[in-house]
Amino acid sequence: MKKRIIVNTVPHSGTHLVSSILDIIGYGHAKYFDWRLLSFNKVKLNWRTSSLPENKNLDKTDRKFDVSVATPQSVREDLVLEILNKVKNNHYLLSHSPYSKLFEELLINLDFLGLSIIRDPRDMCLSMLNHIEQRPHHFAYEVLIEKIENRYNRLVQVINGFEISVDGIKRPFGNIERMVNSITPWQDVDNFILLKFEDLVGPKGGSTEELQFESIDKILNHINANQFNIEDIAIKSFGKPGTFRKGKINRWRIELDNKEKELFKKYDDYFVSLGYEPTT
Repeated sequence: MKKRIIVNTVPHSGTHLVSSILDIIGYGHAKYFDWRLLSFNKVKLNWRTSSLPENKNLDKTDRKFDVSVATPQSVREDLVLEILNKVKNNHYLLSHSPYSKLFEELLINLDFLGLSIIRDPRDMCLSMLNHIEQRPHHFAYEVLIEKIENRYNRLVQVINGFEISVDGIKRPFGNIERMVNSITPWQDVDNFILLKFEDLVGPKGGSTEELQFESIDKILNHINANQFNIEDIAIKSFGKPGTFRKGKINRWRIELDNKEKELFKKYDDYFVSLGYEPTT
């Protein structure tokens, strides 16, 4: 029996690679009709959620938790419940939400299955910067791109974190350790599994077919969809997502210069704890 799925990830870590696999096996991205805009929109949980009118009076409830990994902000539980209930069986939503006990309980009570994915933080940072550089309308563009002249100093900000203002509200942005650490606890939650981008991209992304097949098999087992052909899914899934830059692992090795690599070396013990190699 197909259930509702939440793809809850660190941004720029393969969110759309996971969702493309779900698309291939017959799941659909949940949509709803927005009467204010008179259009159908995809169901998501991200930084925009906290700006919705329904999220008012936060100080009057204890039933709230952070949404958005890159720029966390509190959101009312009843608003999240309303959003989750727009997802029907055989559908999924995309989310970038830090772990919280309250959100865990909400998802389990609603019988959601969860898929999370992380990526080498060095490649994640490069992808994030590239994404923002190409989008002048991005809320971090002015602070990160217009006011900072070079990639080295921009990397400093994303690695360590900085503050931005969205709709007049000050928010933290970035900090690679905080972002990844806010997602990894989901691996210990019932109904959730944690994947790695590097395992899922396969030979076309610089990894191996064996790791790719194992990761796809892990997804299929988790959502009880073992009837599908793993090799066929592997061939069709890679390269489909529109947010991929090059879809390769270890881009940081060739794209970062020696000075930029030094910025990451203080995190080497952390990278190793995640299963990644030290910076060289």
